[in-house]
Amino acid sequence: MNFDRFQYLLEQYKDQQLTPAEREELLALAVGTDDAGWDALFAQLAAGQEPAHFDGPYLDGELGRVLRVDKPAPAVRSAKHMQRWKWMAAAGVLLLLAVGSYRLWQRGQSRTEMATVPVSPAQIAPGREGAVLTLADGRQVVLDSLQNGTIASQQGTQVVLNNGQLVYDAHASSAASINRISTPNGRQYQVILPDGTKVWLNAASTLQYPTAFTGSERLVELSGEAYFEVTSQPAGPNGKIPFIVKTSQQQIRVTGTSFNVNAYQNEPSVKTTLLEGKVHVDGLPVTVGDVGGVDLLPGEQAATTGAEGPRVAGNADLAKVMAWKNGAFNFEGLRLDEAMRQLERWYDIRVTYERGMPDIRFFGEVDRNVNLGDLLEMLAGAGLSYRFEPGGQLVILNKTK
Repeated sequence: MNFDRFQYLLEQYKDQQLTPAEREELLALAVGTDDAGWDALFAQLAAGQEPAHFDGPYLDGELGRVLRVDKPAPAVRSAKHMQRWKWMAAAGVLLLLAVGSYRLWQRGQSRTEMATVPVSPAQIAPGREGAVLTLADGRQVVLDSLQNGTIASQQGTQVVLNNGQLVYDAHASSAASINRISTPNGRQYQVILPDGTKVWLNAASTLQYPTAFTGSERLVELSGEAYFEVTSQPAGPNGKIPFIVKTSQQQIRVTGTSFNVNAYQNEPSVKTTLLEGKVHVDGLPVTVGDVGGVDLLPGEQAATTGAEGPRVAGNADLAKVMAWKNGAFNFEGLRLDEAMRQLERWYDIRVTYERGMPDIRFFGEVDRNVNLGDLLEMLAGAGLSYRFEPGGQLVILNKTK
């Protein structure tokens, strides 16, 4: 391996400056390196001449998040396992770097006594575009680093990556199979469904949907948060074909409209907020002939908590609801725990409270593209005290006790 060239390409990757040709070169360099080459690179690392960010803290952060997406084994113990990891790396350069770097780091832990340097919040980058697509046959495709083009074909439906959007091109003869797109912590993504409906997925979210809408309804299932711009289907014998979003506690029925659904499992309620058009929100389960549920008008929100049915709250704070899609945190009047759950999902960290949760509320709006350290400094101005521990754990200190 040309170590100087590899270091240059790695720096280009880190700074998001890789050209398509350089990306292919980096992939070829790493996949084409045998065990002796990796050993030589490790010797260079151990000698203190490591390429930038090949240290433990970086692996715990950026690369560690990628490893958790595909859940590899915790250690590499044989050449056979390494071959499997190299095959997985073909999904993208980012995963490839995680595999190679993690192997070197594991060897370093066993051969030398490497000091563990705590990760600072300033090293925790904000989330970005990325997702994992699970195809009907169970194959998983990491979308973070793929180039434009067709990535799969399923029963007549082409799955195409187009400038950071996943697009489904379903032909009239297409049969339906089920796909699932998931955004882990620290990722968000956009998908255009076979009917042209646009969906923006927030971090830690999953959307399940058919590759072609062939029946009397268009049903998708959501866990997490998503914003929908639903296309109106041509009228048939029974009127327009409805679009239905099913969550853990709500079923939202629309024909063509724009709305946001927040259905995270660790939030106290499921909320559907309407921006344009009209939607009908039912609680679950929905029975045949059920005439319950509520209708929403633009600006209204339906919240479902536990076994209670959906309740309408007028004059929803649309700026706060849509802040995530517009690239911001809206902390206006937000309790500490509400804000911290957003940080956990976006920065892929864990938040704990020492001596209980302090009574703090935040106000204002902050760009989501800042690193964690800068954001915490801003929140410290509102009275937040904290320390950051290895493994991505943010400990909130309650100084009132």
